[in-house]
Parts: sequence; structure tokens; C-alpha cells
Amino acid sequence: MKKIVRAVSRTAAGAVLALGATACGDEFVTVTNPNVIDASTVDPVSSGNTLALSAQQNFVDMFGLLAMYGAWFSGEANVSDTFPTRNEFGVRNITPLNGSLNGDVWAPLSRAIASAKQVLDLELPNPNTNISVARAATFRGFAMLQMASDFCTGSFSSGPELNTNQMLDSASFWLTRGIEVGRANGTAEGASLANLALVGRARARLQRRDNAGAAADAAAVPAGFEFNMRYTDDPGNRGRLSNDLWFFSFDRGSISVAPFWRTNDPRVPYRVQGGTPAPTAQPQDPVPGGFHQQFKFPGYAAPIRLASKLEADYIAAEASGNVTTQL
Repeated sequence: MKKIVRAVSRTAAGAVLALGATACGDEFVTVTNPNVIDASTVDPVSSGNTLALSAQQNFVDMFGLLAMYGAWFSGEANVSDTFPTRNEFGVRNITPLNGSLNGDVWAPLSRAIASAKQVLDLELPNPNTNISVARAATFRGFAMLQMASDFCTGSFSSGPELNTNQMLDSASFWLTRGIEVGRANGTAEGASLANLALVGRARARLQRRDNAGAAADAAAVPAGFEFNMRYTDDPGNRGRLSNDLWFFSFDRGSISVAPFWRTNDPRVPYRVQGGTPAPTAQPQDPVPGGFHQQFKFPGYAAPIRLASKLEADYIAAEASGNVTTQL
């Protein structure tokens, strides 16, 4: 077999040399790398839609990681990972030097905020109706809202340190822009982005203790509305395109459902070691009570719901201050 391979190699090499002798210059061996973009050839304005979609994908990409670390920190999930930086989230003792905090949470979240700003800084045509403006404003607002929800203070695009209320106000500003431009766009996609931003602003106003504003936004969300973030099962790019909650449930076995959520509630499906059916993965590290693999997101392409009328109804109930309504 080795002799055959060598023989083929010599023949191929000879053919290349023969062709090279008759070709003009080095054109035969000149190729274009499709993954390399020459910045001088890019017109940001004409590429506004692509840049806006990229900003949206930056948010979608980081959201699964943010949900995972948030679940560990809040106790909704147990850490069954061997990384000490991830275990710090599970015991709520995160040091400033925690590499996962920066690499998996802060940096991707900041990237989502900054990439949306790059779109909004462009002089795009018809900015008050442009779908790219609606998209960038909505996802910049949502990313800011997530930072306000998960951090005591924050900073946007190298700006000053902001407290929680300042971050929530900034989120509301951009979500309002998303609502206005999305509605004015006049398409179904524009309306969907506007309703997404409406739920986000209701959430921000509720956290800001503006109950009347939160209730008004929640009531304006149409019945049946739901916005799901799409993911793709691309074996060559799962880190960027796939559902991280499944990746860390299957590839690493890092997420184990916490005891409080091990119920028969169909909204929290899971598989337990020794059960039928059994988990499709093993935990990275043993956890008390055995590995309980989440199955709410059972695949790399499983969507994640970002906002809905259901959430809006919960926001309205909480904003009412009426215990009966809340129940």
C-alpha cells in the first residue's frame, strides 16, 4: 500500500510540474481563501444586514453559556464539571481571576453589546424603518438587560461603570428603539422584533420597579407571541452555532438538574442514572444523588425561547402586586 501511495504521489507531482511549465506565471497555484475577508473591500453600510445578523448571532451564541452559568449560580442546576472555575459558580464563590467568568460569560456578553453598537453607529438608509436597526437595537438592549440581571455593575463598549438601574435604563432605551423601528418597518419580521423588544422592556421596567410601565408593555404583547432562538447541528462549528445547554449536557456532562427541580413537571424533563431511559452521557464529575441529565433541550439544534406572551403575562401578574392575580 505504501508503494502505491508513493507511486501516485510521484505521478501527481510530475503532472503538476508539467502543467506549471505551460501555465502563465503562478496562476495555477493561486487560490482564494473563502474564510479571509479583506477589510478594504467591505462597505459597512451595504453590509448592514449581514452585520446586524452577526450581532444577533453573537447574542444567540453566548446565551446558552449565560443560562448554564446562571443556573449553576442560582441553584437551578448542579455543576457536574471538573473545571474548578465552573465549580466556583456552583458554590457562589467566584474569584476575580476566574477564567470562565471572563471567557464564557463577560467577554461574549460584552461582544454582543459592542457588535450591535457597530451596526447602530452606521449611517444606514431609512434608519427609522430599517430592519437592521430594529434588530441591532433589540439585541443590544437584550444584552444590556442580561448584564444588568447578572452583574451588580457593568460597562458598555468601554464606557463608564454603571449600576444596575443605569444598565436597566440603557437597556430600555435601546429596546424602545427596537420597538419603534420594528413597528415602522411594516414587515412580519419587524413586528416580531418589536414584540420581542416589548417583552424585554417589560422585564427591564419590572426590575426597575416601574410596575405601571411593565404592566403596560406586557399587555401590549399580542396573544400567542413567542420568539425562539434558532440553533444548528453543524459538527464543524458547534461552538458557534449549536445549543450550548445540550453541548454541556451531552458532550461534557456538566449540567445536572438540581434536587428542587427533580419533579414530574413536564416542563423540566430529565434522565437519571439507573433510570429508563438512561442519560445519553456520563457526568464529568460525580454529583450528590447521581447525574440528572436535562432533556428540555435534547439536541444541538434545539431552540431556546427568549421571550413570549406567557412571560409577559407573568410580568403583568407580578407588576399588579395582587397576590390573587399572581397565583
